Amino acid sequence: MTFDKDNKDDDKLDRAISIQKREHIVWQEWQQYKDKLPVHMKNHCIVGQYQYLIKSKLGTISIVELPNYFRDGITFWEIYSLEGNLFEDCLRFNTYEEALKEAKQFLRGDKKPENDRKLG
Repeated sequence: MTFDKDNKDDDKLDRAISIQKREHIVWQEWQQYKDKLPVHMKNHCIVGQYQYLIKSKLGTISIVELPNYFRDGITFWEIYSLEGNLFEDCLRFNTYEEALKEAKQFLRGDKKPENDRKLG
C-alpha cells in the first residue's frame, strides 16, 4: 500500500503511527458457531476476518471490513475511535485505503470530526 507524501514532515508523523493487524473476535466466534446458526447467518459474517488497530499518542482507531453489510453486494470499511475520543460514532468508507487515510488524519491531529458525514 502506498500513499503520496507531500513532504518529509508527513513521513515523520506517519512513523509515529503504528498499525496492528489481528483476527476480529466477532469473526473468530462466527467461525466457531456458524454451523449452529440459522441458515441466513451461516454463510455471512457481519465483519471481515481482520481488525486493524491504528495507534498514535492521540489515541487508537479500529478499522474493520463490513463485507456485504447491507446485503446489497457492497463492502464498506468502518473506523471507530477506541481510545482518545477522536470522533463520535463510526465512519464508513468504500476502501481500506480511504479508511486508513482518514484514521491517520485523526491520529495526527490534522482532522476534527464532521457532524454531517455521509455513508459511502
